[in-house]
Formats: sequence, structure tokens, C-alpha cells
Amino acid sequence: MSINPHRLLLKLISGLVILGGILIVFQIWGIDIINWYIFLRAMGTLAVIIVILGFLLVVKTDFGEHKKMTDENYLD
Repeated sequence: MSINPHRLLLKLISGLVILGGILIVFQIWGIDIINWYIFLRAMGTLAVIIVILGFLLVVKTDFGEHKKMTDENYLD
């Protein structure tokens, strides 16, 4: 059983977005899990991680398409 990196990146991004959404809802409704300063820092960190993982996903997909087209002799 091999791990599909594309699926793994999608699951990581989805999980982080859900985590961020839950934290935002709790913070808005006054359920103080963490104070606002740490909350803003955590949201900034989550945003950066999500952007980096999204970039890796796009790059991996693009290189996969390029390799597929090269293997099928569409590209030189």
C-alpha cells in the first residue's frame, strides 16, 4: 500500500482549513480557547502553511503533467 502524495497534501490542506474555521468560530462566539494575540498568530501561521502546501500541490501536479506529456512524446 503506497501513500499518494497528492491525496496526502489535499487531506493536510483540508484539515488545516477545518481547524482554522473551528478556531475562528470559537473565537467569534466568545469561547476563549486562546487569547486574541495568540489566535492571530496561529491564524497567520495556518495561512502561511496552507499557502505553502497549496503551492507544493500545484507544482507537483504541474510536474506530473509535464512528465506525462514528455513520456507520451507530446513534448521534446
